[in-house]
Amino acid sequence: RLRVFGGALLSTVDLITDVYMTVQFFNTEGEEGYGKTNAILIGLTMFTQLLVSYAQNSKSIKHFFLDAICILTGFKPGLDAYRVGSG
Repeated sequence: RLRVFGGALLSTVDLITDVYMTVQFFNTEGEEGYGKTNAILIGLTMFTQLLVSYAQNSKSIKHFFLDAICILTGFKPGLDAYRVGSG
């Protein structure tokens, strides 16, 4: 269980640092292109996660919306770790 929750924590921290660096790129003259690239990659990753979540949970819209909220807020790794850890 510790390994699962540790991995979820690292994944969430990675997303936070990605967003932080994206903001830094946008705030640094001449680096805006890197910020756009990071923002697009983060958006594509979240969009892909939403598509996969919908494909897996299309019969239960309630379950899909819970996953979607967690994906868009960056807490999906924590939710997955909880599901794995609780059996």
